[in-house]
Amino acid sequence: MDIVRPKGGGPWPVFMLLMGGPAGVNRSDYELSFADALAHQGAVVFVADWRQSAAVGGGYPTSFNDIACAVGMTRAMAPRVGGNSRSVTLVGHSLGGWGGAVVALSPTVFSPRAGQCDATSGSLRPDAFVDLDGAVDEPTAMEDGAAYVGAFFGGTRAAKPAAYAAGDPFSILAAHHAGLHPMPILVVHGLSDATVPVTTSRAFHTKLISAGYPDRLLLIDGGHFAALASAAVVTAIVALVT
Repeated sequence: MDIVRPKGGGPWPVFMLLMGGPAGVNRSDYELSFADALAHQGAVVFVADWRQSAAVGGGYPTSFNDIACAVGMTRAMAPRVGGNSRSVTLVGHSLGGWGGAVVALSPTVFSPRAGQCDATSGSLRPDAFVDLDGAVDEPTAMEDGAAYVGAFFGGTRAAKPAAYAAGDPFSILAAHHAGLHPMPILVVHGLSDATVPVTTSRAFHTKLISAGYPDRLLLIDGGHFAALASAAVVTAIVALVT
């Protein structure tokens, strides 16, 4: 993890950024300027790696366990750097939007195996979730290819139906209502995104509302990375938790 924080003050709300991909590990630097922008608004920002594919040791459920581990580690480390560990918002970009949505929405809390995570604290689920141009329909649309998705889940949907259902935000929302205390969610998408179509976020927003989540859909001008350079998006994310 990289950590970006204001000088002094606090305790600040905490954001954990999850990179897109699949791009291996140690490829999250492209999110640091966005982390800087959030920190300037009064927040502690953790930028986390995760194993996004079977090729780097990930896949179901390991990749989601990595994200849960990062949430718990963020809670554990936040007080040392001026952060409020009771306010952790997971912000996933692109493929990170898919992974983040699964961990945030799943009725079963993902938990890393013994020896696979440093010390954590509190819940391994975030308190709020932000999806930036997320490939949240990855198991169905297969934006990164059928070979990638098949390797991730260890087979086809017919062969691994339980894994696909547990790793598909749309399936999770269809089967589980938000309940009495739903987490706040913000979905952001660039109108000219040529990597993940804006229809994905429109459909996700509709499913979130139907499942009882207080979701806001923010559509902006620009492509797949526009949200990471948008002052309006920074303002909307900070407003979500403050």
